[in-house]
Amino acid sequence: MHHSTGAVLWILALPGLPGYPPSASLLTADHRSAFFFWGLHELVGANQMEPGDTQHSLYMFHPTLPGVLLELANVSANIVAFQAALLEPGRHAACILLTGPASPDAPGLVSMAKHKVQDLILSSRVVHLTEGGADSDQDIRDRLSRLRYRSEA
Repeated sequence: MHHSTGAVLWILALPGLPGYPPSASLLTADHRSAFFFWGLHELVGANQMEPGDTQHSLYMFHPTLPGVLLELANVSANIVAFQAALLEPGRHAACILLTGPASPDAPGLVSMAKHKVQDLILSSRVVHLTEGGADSDQDIRDRLSRLRYRSEA
C-alpha cells in the first residue's frame, strides 16, 4: 500500500506451508524496517513437481523500494526455526537458520547456519513487482546492502 494514499501498489501470492517460521523484521537506521519472510519457490523448468522439487525462498522487503523484493536464499531442507537478528548495533544483521528432520521424533541431522544479511543481499535475485523502475538490479542490491540496522530499544 502507498504510505500516504493507501492505494494498493502490488499483490503477489507467495504460498507457504503451515507451521513455517513466521516473518521477521529488523529496524534500520533510517527508522524503517526491513521485512524477511518465507515463500515456496517452484524450480523453473520442472514439468512435474516431485516432493523434493520445491525450495523455500527467503525474501526481503524494504519500504524505500516498494516495487521490489529480494530473493535472498533458497533452502530445500526442512526449516525448523528462523530468526533475523542484530549482530553489531548500527552495522550488521544476520539470518539464523536451523534445519533438521520434519518430525521431532525422526532421527536426522540438525544444522544451524548464520548468514550476514549484507552478504545475502549482494548475491540475491531481484524480483520486480511493478513496471518501470529506473534502477538496475545491481543498483538495487548495492543500495540495500548499505542499510544499517539498529536495536529497537
